Amino acid sequence: MATTFALTLMLSLPGQVLPAPPFPDDPAVRLAYMKGSVAPYHIHRTTGESPAFRLRAEPVFRLDNPVSGVKDSAIFLWTDAETGRPEATIQMYRAPTGFWNHDWTSLSTSPIVAEVRGREKWRPKPGVEFHLVPDAPAPAATPSARLRQLRALAEEFTATDDFLNAGWSQLRLLPKPWLRYGKAGSGVEDGALFAFAIGTDPEVVLMIESRPDPAGTLKWHYGLAPMTSFEVKAFWKGNEVWTLPWRKMSKDTTDPFYDMEYSLEPQ
Repeated sequence: MATTFALTLMLSLPGQVLPAPPFPDDPAVRLAYMKGSVAPYHIHRTTGESPAFRLRAEPVFRLDNPVSGVKDSAIFLWTDAETGRPEATIQMYRAPTGFWNHDWTSLSTSPIVAEVRGREKWRPKPGVEFHLVPDAPAPAATPSARLRQLRALAEEFTATDDFLNAGWSQLRLLPKPWLRYGKAGSGVEDGALFAFAIGTDPEVVLMIESRPDPAGTLKWHYGLAPMTSFEVKAFWKGNEVWTLPWRKMSKDTTDPFYDMEYSLEPQ
């Protein structure tokens, strides 16, 4: 089975939907399928001659979710070429129905577009709005000290969601940031991408960045984005700072969170 699937993967044309194999036992084969599914996407800002974002070759997270029946899933990031800042993510997962889905989330502060061989697939509105982290210290002088600050600031936030519309669940902050990024002298001096999960399934992402204020002084800012269509809320030190209503499984290609069926395993 693995050899047949690998041959199918190699023969597929760029931008072509890869046929879904019968659910393979080998996790490496499933990962190759998921990586091949996201590789053709060309994602960039809609303004000017913006360079394409870079797809990170390996997923930042791999999971399954026995509660929802998801048997395998991987999360991929596209990042800004200059700062390494994450701008878009896809969570690919295999649903209990046998469908493989792409859940898109915009992490960008500006409009972006995703294309495959010139065909537009997704043109979301900006996905993240940044706010000052209240009472935050000034960003430290060294990267190691700033990482300690980033972790401490992330722990001031909590998140919940109404998972499966079955009542509110407290999400847990995953212990390690998915990504550290930034570039001295740019609009994002330093930053990290964190995730809140139910079990192992990420439902909300938190970005904390050292960004210049209008006067040019670097200060810590935060932004939040969903990785689910269920209702979500986030809190800073117990005070609600962000909420999104239940949005079903959005099929609106302008939605910053967008669910797209990718392929169906043969029956």
